[in-house]
Amino acid sequence: MPLSRIDDVLTRRLPAACQRVFDVARLREVARLDPQPGGSEFLPLVLDTFGSSLTQHQGHVQAAQRDRNGQQLCQIVHTLKTSALGVGALRLGDCAARLDASLKALSCSAASVVQLQALVVELLQEVDFALKAVSALVHELKGQDELGHGTVSRPGGLRRRAG
Repeated sequence: MPLSRIDDVLTRRLPAACQRVFDVARLREVARLDPQPGGSEFLPLVLDTFGSSLTQHQGHVQAAQRDRNGQQLCQIVHTLKTSALGVGALRLGDCAARLDASLKALSCSAASVVQLQALVVELLQEVDFALKAVSALVHELKGQDELGHGTVSRPGGLRRRAG
């Protein structure tokens, strides 16, 4: 799918779940970083990787919260902040940045995990929103071939062009 098709998805057919999560301008920038100009797999690959890391980080945040491990939570939240902002998940990145700064202001202590419980819950909600948005956007991007036709699954996992 050329960049024009990616732009079409991002401007005209952006799934509703993505509208509150992603900054379209940043997604375009990421798509343009494709080492193979005109390539179609880079943005979906980046988003798939981001989604996989979100799932892992979500479990780590929950474990750090449960164990009241402020140091672990600090590390995870900082990583989430950086990766979210990198792909344009601005609400998640902003939430992680607020939690990161608050944890550091409290020396990433065990007590800070308890004190900042509401922010941790907000962060986990933003992770959920981002996971849904990643799934919807990757599905939309991969559901189009280079000619803009949808693809249809065939028995045995083979795919063919629709229409």
